[in-house]
Amino acid sequence: MTQRRRFFPSAAVQTVPGASVEVGVRLQKVGAVVAASVAPPVVPDPPEGYCTGWISQVLSFAPPHAYAVNVLPDGRTEIQGVLDEIGEADYRGLVSSMWEGVPALLDGEGRALPVPSDTFVCVEMSIDVGRAELLPGMQFMALAPACTWLPEWDSPSEEDPLVSASGHVVTVAGSTLLVQAINPGFGDLPVETLTAQAFFGAVQVAQISFSAHRVGE
Repeated sequence: MTQRRRFFPSAAVQTVPGASVEVGVRLQKVGAVVAASVAPPVVPDPPEGYCTGWISQVLSFAPPHAYAVNVLPDGRTEIQGVLDEIGEADYRGLVSSMWEGVPALLDGEGRALPVPSDTFVCVEMSIDVGRAELLPGMQFMALAPACTWLPEWDSPSEEDPLVSASGHVVTVAGSTLLVQAINPGFGDLPVETLTAQAFFGAVQVAQISFSAHRVGE
């Protein structure tokens, strides 16, 4: 059933009694106006491919006396664990970590803090699995938003290429790379190295490495 509408002009339009009057009515399509007034959803551009480098929560909160900082001639920063003779703590589980870029945070002596940022990235991490529990820990992560990871051990196990011969495990979950190191005790391989490349589409945007040593045997 069609609904009838009655229109009442705001002012008198018939000045001559009995004469016919033409009334023009302009209808507005409300639905069309509403649709036009609502902006279409904005689809954001995908983020540029970048990599956080290695992230270790244990290392990020390490006390300054646990490591030494050296700025290399090529501009990179090397952070190594040291033996704390006063506190009798052995932080040498951090054999070496190599950082690129400008440190975001400095300690009281003006040294770089091992805290990753968009300007300071750890691209190489080497640990002594016999001492690493104290520093820098046994679990490491790297993020590369909108990217694809291709990790490879130099000594993969026969059963799973994502597991090293000694049992260190690398896991890829979307744009997240996770390494879980273990202390296998004695073994045939003194060093096992993981190389991981991050690709943004077909473009390689990063390459980082992780090495597990048995220095403390």
